[in-house]
Amino acid sequence: MDARGETHPEATAEGRALATFACLWASATVFHLASYDQWALTPGHFALLVAAGGVLARPAAPRRLLVLAALQVFEVLVMSPQVSNHWLFTGFVNLTWIVVFVGSAVARRRWDAPAGELYRQFAPLARLELLILYLFVVLHKLNWDFFDPEVSCGARFYFAQAERFGVLPRSPGLALACAWLTIVTEATIPLLLVFPRTRLGGVILGAVFHWLIGLNPISGFYNFSSMLLAVFVLFAPASFLAEALRRLGDALAGRGARPFAGLSFAARGVLAAALTAGALGLLGLLMMTYRGDRDFFVLLWGVYGGGLTFALGAAAWRGRGRFVPEARALAPPRPALWAFPALVFLNGLSPYLGLKTETAFAMYSNLRTEGGRTNHLFIPTATQVFGFQRDVVEVLESSDPDLARLGERGEVLPWLAFRELTSRRPRASVVFVRGGRVERARRISARPELALSPPWWSRKLLPFRAVPKTGPQPCEH
Repeated sequence: MDARGETHPEATAEGRALATFACLWASATVFHLASYDQWALTPGHFALLVAAGGVLARPAAPRRLLVLAALQVFEVLVMSPQVSNHWLFTGFVNLTWIVVFVGSAVARRRWDAPAGELYRQFAPLARLELLILYLFVVLHKLNWDFFDPEVSCGARFYFAQAERFGVLPRSPGLALACAWLTIVTEATIPLLLVFPRTRLGGVILGAVFHWLIGLNPISGFYNFSSMLLAVFVLFAPASFLAEALRRLGDALAGRGARPFAGLSFAARGVLAAALTAGALGLLGLLMMTYRGDRDFFVLLWGVYGGGLTFALGAAAWRGRGRFVPEARALAPPRPALWAFPALVFLNGLSPYLGLKTETAFAMYSNLRTEGGRTNHLFIPTATQVFGFQRDVVEVLESSDPDLARLGERGEVLPWLAFRELTSRRPRASVVFVRGGRVERARRISARPELALSPPWWSRKLLPFRAVPKTGPQPCEH
């Protein structure tokens, strides 16, 4: 009990669960910065790194998580639309945390709401948002091109993994089977998470699957996997997380764990944070001085993700049948808070409504919905109530290399995105086809509709990509 007679957050299972999430969430921020090598690219990135370190040093302090969340949301707003899918989803979760924290603080008229209370309000929302993310990750992949071994992202990922681990065979049939396995696994994880009796199995399966995904050499997928791992733990019973952390500490320290047995939860958190920060610092120095193409943080992810996955699995095996699932794990305490899962749902639904095609959780899915044609198995273009995707432009020639390259590659681009490109090239000439008509501009600045950039809100909220005019949709982000 503290001076006000309240139970300290560390003395409650829910407080420990929130502190565990905070540790993993801050670590995910560091992995994100590592994947793009953005340690101090801007003052904002450096501030994120410092804030993440503050959370790792004291994970049981919810206000530190608030600072980290606010900085990340601010970066998303500033950098948008040039943000990745996982960073945008991270922004949704952080925005949820900010509103929950501020709402609780206003209701209590002080900025130190109990961690258990914050956990009970925040965790159901973050869980729902993860389930919605998975819904669209699976739905977007249900298209003809994802099951075409010539262009499938599932096949591309497998071949990249086979290149890194030479023992894996490289047959097209196995690559196609890998695409099917990806769909089945990504559909199974949320199904297991929904039902109380299978929820812990979903956490373990999700941790194993995304630990493996994080090792893929195509991109720094450990940024996405580390973020998901943090949200996965919110599905586990709070008492289970304490057991998992104890198992992890014992497994890492072996017989040397005995001297640490008497440490409090906070002391163990600080010790783990110090070791993690030290490892990250050493790897950061290596990355700054190494000029090759090897990503040292993949090795760190292998240890970090593998260790946590092992701890979760060991705790689940030893405590099977002993941990009681949370009764209302997917029920936000206040109806108004449903607005945040609804925002995540709307973001994922965007391609089928005729809205944006970038940052709509369709990463590496082969999905195509632009230009009045779709490759989805069962969702037609008739669902597009907005016309942004139907209004596409084909560049025939241009004096600007970037615009000319669109024509050379046989790609079309939605009108809004085309205007964004032309507005930054006022002196260039361009010949393009729009709505079946050939149009010419000897100088873009002489055509106001080409020279003026689209409204700021469309640039922020409606990012689009170029897609092939004909043929299958290749594997792209």
